[in-house]
Amino acid sequence: MLGKPKTRKEIANEYGITRKTLYNWMKEKKIMIKGSLITPKEQELIYQTFGIPQLISKKEREYYIKLFAHT
Repeated sequence: MLGKPKTRKEIANEYGITRKTLYNWMKEKKIMIKGSLITPKEQELIYQTFGIPQLISKKEREYYIKLFAHT
């Protein structure tokens, strides 16, 4: 696991979308997250479901590419 908790706004920004669009994506896939912060484990679920966002750090991108290659 990598990183720190992030807000929904931070995750949305990584995808280049609004927070509302992220909410709609998550609702459609029945991903329900309680609380204001998204944990690293929950981030994994989001990135695995919607793809690794283009606007994350190189370190995070490399981590998730390796992680998802083994699942």
